[in-house]
Amino acid sequence: VAPNPKVAKEAAPMLITALKSPNADMRLEAAETLGAHPAAKSPEVIAALTAAVKDSNDKVRAAASASLKKLQTASP
Repeated sequence: VAPNPKVAKEAAPMLITALKSPNADMRLEAAETLGAHPAAKSPEVIAALTAAVKDSNDKVRAAASASLKKLQTASP
């Protein structure tokens, strides 16, 4: 099911906050989810994922990098 673009945009601030969680699994889910919803693409999302590329957890770093690539190739 394709996400509603409005819902994706509204969820982005919460997902950005989740990228700063002390829980690595939560950060991972947030990074993956942001990349799965191109409608959420914004300068704030790009900045948060760029910061997450330097995360202490290798899975979070990989997910953030993959999500950035997805968003950079997504149509505006």
